[in-house]
Amino acid sequence: MGLRLSVCVLILLLTTQASGQNTPDSATVLVRRIVLQGNKKTRPYIILREVPFREGDRIPVARLNDLLQKTHEQLMNTFLFIDVTPGVMNWRDGAVDVVLDFKERWYIFPIPYLKIIDRNFNQWWVEENHSLQRVDYGIHFSWYNITGRNDKIHLYLENGYNRLVNLGYESPYLDRKLRQYLVFGALYNNAKQVNYATDSNKQVFFPDTTHLSDVFIHRTVQGSIGYVYKIGSTQKHTVQFGYTNELIGDTINALIGKAGYASYFAGGRTHIRYPELSYTYQYQGVDFIPYPLRGWSVYAQIDDKGLGLTPDMNCLTVTVRGGYYRPLGWRTYLGAEASVVAKTPGVQPYTTQHLLGFGGLYLQGLEYYIVDGSFGALGRLTVRREILNHEFPTLFKNSRIYGTLPIRMFLKAYFNAGYVSSDGPQYGSFLNNRFLYTEGVGLDIVTIYDIQLKIEFSWNQLGKSGLFLHNYKGF
Repeated sequence: MGLRLSVCVLILLLTTQASGQNTPDSATVLVRRIVLQGNKKTRPYIILREVPFREGDRIPVARLNDLLQKTHEQLMNTFLFIDVTPGVMNWRDGAVDVVLDFKERWYIFPIPYLKIIDRNFNQWWVEENHSLQRVDYGIHFSWYNITGRNDKIHLYLENGYNRLVNLGYESPYLDRKLRQYLVFGALYNNAKQVNYATDSNKQVFFPDTTHLSDVFIHRTVQGSIGYVYKIGSTQKHTVQFGYTNELIGDTINALIGKAGYASYFAGGRTHIRYPELSYTYQYQGVDFIPYPLRGWSVYAQIDDKGLGLTPDMNCLTVTVRGGYYRPLGWRTYLGAEASVVAKTPGVQPYTTQHLLGFGGLYLQGLEYYIVDGSFGALGRLTVRREILNHEFPTLFKNSRIYGTLPIRMFLKAYFNAGYVSSDGPQYGSFLNNRFLYTEGVGLDIVTIYDIQLKIEFSWNQLGKSGLFLHNYKGF
């Protein structure tokens, strides 16, 4: 983890600059060769796509270190490698060989699967009494870099709270410039429980956890195809079309009427079918996508469910997210993130009302709550201090790739602010249409395969505090 340039490289940089070769190109160096080592699976042209220079290019000596750093970051952000070590050798006659040494990931993962279905660990442990009935189990099979061209396939088979089959495939590049590829997805999901209402900013389920049976009452079938156009190593445009078929039990509409909502689906339906079209733009100009410390990123999406073609669904959602990250010195880093979500029409059936508290859109310290609405904004400011960056020896001492376990640890302090506007029913909700803020301190642990564990102690404006756990798996 991280860029490691040898002392020899730094000495060569200094001596070359100091020697002042008597040639017109004394301030530049020629890239004689780019040597790849350790890439047993990944094809060379997939790697060279991410390298910001080519064989035969002349590079200013003063920029060589920065270009090697950029090479490391862009190759790590392909998620193909555990580590990439760039360096130089054979520096003579104004030319140099650039060496890229790779530790490739293990690309095939048949992993036993066990996961709570609630929005976060704390909600499951405290509010749902860590019920094992709210757990999915099964196997997740993922195969990355199938042909060495960064293509991938996954098949998820789950049982328990949900009965799920999820199949996805991302094709190799379709063109010689390595810019275009396709993505396909298919999903079948049957659930034993439906979140049919929100009361006091808490989810209300039918049936409740203590009365779960083997009867599945919410079925979803989806299919999708997408086209991706990638510009360089940082920008990506995606257009995706999908079709959804969704069915709930008759009991849900009766319950949701008693709760005061108009309907779960539009028009009180229990069975809906609708097309969906989305456009997404992503810019990832950061050092390491799973845990950025330097650079900035942008995510923008327009998603239209229904396309105006069916009364079953009518929801247009615009989402914009951004992040800015910079070092402050002394292994300290600043991160600023913001998100805005807007939906139209403003009043939606219950199934499309959720906003704050789902996915990555939450305030640290309000994990137990959700806020429904048509417009939401969230900002987060974080200061991190790296306290550990070390590779620990493992039991696989003779393994070039797994002989050590890299671990980075960061202490952090953060402040969150947010707001959700709701035109729909409130039903005891006290977090809608008001300014929200939280703060806290925590410890982040980052290790191999982008696995992260976040331990956070947060305070919120309600005068409540608590210890919260979050995890991220980058398989």
